[in-house]
Amino acid sequence: MKRTTMAFGMAGVLALAGGCAATSPSEPTHYWESGDAVTTAEYNRNNAGCSESAGVTLGEDAMDSPSFRTYMDCMIEKGYTLQTY
Repeated sequence: MKRTTMAFGMAGVLALAGGCAATSPSEPTHYWESGDAVTTAEYNRNNAGCSESAGVTLGEDAMDSPSFRTYMDCMIEKGYTLQTY
């Protein structure tokens, strides 16, 4: 199975661990990985759709949002796993 790393476009979610990590929020610490090859456009659609349906604005405080788990569950349902660098 081909693996495609989808690190782009996730600066907000990647910074989600900024409060827990020793790195500055501008340095990504996490990324979404797909078990299937996905295009940038497909990833962006999935990410935007999950963000919108969960009511989460991705940014430094994304993890603090009560809806963040809903966003994560949506991305997981679409075949992504959250990975650390």
